[in-house]
Amino acid sequence: MSKIALFYSFNPSNWISCQKIVFNLLKSYQAIEGNEFRYYHYNTDTAHGTLLNHIHDLKSWNADKVIILDHKPHPLPILTFLHQEYLMDSVRPDLFIHVYGDFSLYYKFWDMCSFLTHWKVRWFCASERQVKYLQQMLNDKDSVSLCPFPIDTSNYHFNQSIRDQQRKEWGVDKDQKVLIYTGRLSTQKRIHTLIKYFSQLKIKHPEFRLHLYGEFDNMADPFMGVWKPEGEYFAEIMRLIQTLSPEVQKDIYWFGGVSNDDLPRAYHGADLLVSFSVHHDEDYGMTVAEALSCGLPCLLTDWAGYGSFKFSGIEEWVKLVKVTIKPHGRLISRNELNQFSDELIPKLDQAPREKISKTSLGYFSIEKSSQRIQNELQSHQVQFKGFSPLLKRLSVAHQNFTFPFIDSQSKKINQLYKDTYCAYVRTN
Repeated sequence: MSKIALFYSFNPSNWISCQKIVFNLLKSYQAIEGNEFRYYHYNTDTAHGTLLNHIHDLKSWNADKVIILDHKPHPLPILTFLHQEYLMDSVRPDLFIHVYGDFSLYYKFWDMCSFLTHWKVRWFCASERQVKYLQQMLNDKDSVSLCPFPIDTSNYHFNQSIRDQQRKEWGVDKDQKVLIYTGRLSTQKRIHTLIKYFSQLKIKHPEFRLHLYGEFDNMADPFMGVWKPEGEYFAEIMRLIQTLSPEVQKDIYWFGGVSNDDLPRAYHGADLLVSFSVHHDEDYGMTVAEALSCGLPCLLTDWAGYGSFKFSGIEEWVKLVKVTIKPHGRLISRNELNQFSDELIPKLDQAPREKISKTSLGYFSIEKSSQRIQNELQSHQVQFKGFSPLLKRLSVAHQNFTFPFIDSQSKKINQLYKDTYCAYVRTN
């Protein structure tokens, strides 16, 4: 039996996807039988005195595993106080850290964690390519394990009656098709590319309509030196839509942000999920995992975490469009997009929704996540060997340059970006 201390924020994250991730990871740990758990709240407003009390408590309890479950704030204070508490001890708990996409926002703080070489550390990443990305930052590649963010099967699974009811509510008949996108409406997610794709799709397939679920943001692409004023991206998308024909415009529906209860029904009612995201840290793709859990075919960029979703047995229902890192940005292959779209669109009526759902949930259900975590908890952990020179380069660049990935003279993507994100693209 292990005594497991879990650190996370008891207050829900501002990111809806992270709310679900933390909750489902917590359930994954709780599903492991024969362990004792203690839960410690950690947030931006947690006083150092409170945090020290947490550390004293877990030590007096003789915790043998310490889990960093949440994505923010950065756990530097937890790790620092933990190291100070056990400084003179030869026996220490093993550390397990779940890595999120915003790892890249905290290179400076990770660089300050050099003392972790005195600890046994296991890193969990949500996708195969995020594993490769993180391995570049560490001197020991074997300390990184794959643990996809889990899906709650009680909410996400295929049900034909839900599909029939949702299409009835939408007023969609059997001859119509629904293209769906869920998530942030952002430059990073290439919504403008999605709108253009839909307008071209309508030429060959007038039976399609586009459903957009999510809210606009103003994040633009700061890693690439792109900033936008408040409301600018919304205005850009509206101007783009106004250039389209009335026949296309009338079939674009924006539902705004919806509750988690509404999303499974939306995935059921749709015929194809499309996402052309090239967000610099698309570490996983929670919306894609949820859509697949509901049996929905997907057309995606082959970028970062999205590359993990082409499971054996349902390859023809998940198409991944190649992305290439070019001097002026990340380029989505137009040839592959057209090819894969032509292959997928005509046969959507034959999609084996039940099979897609069961195959996908076999990969990232809470039960599967629990098994992966249990295997690592029971394995012998080794001493952390420290961070690599690449993480040091990233830490220095982010502290000294406003746009660390852009060459100041040419304004093109620099070698540091290529060295960092080469792990996120398909090599062949």
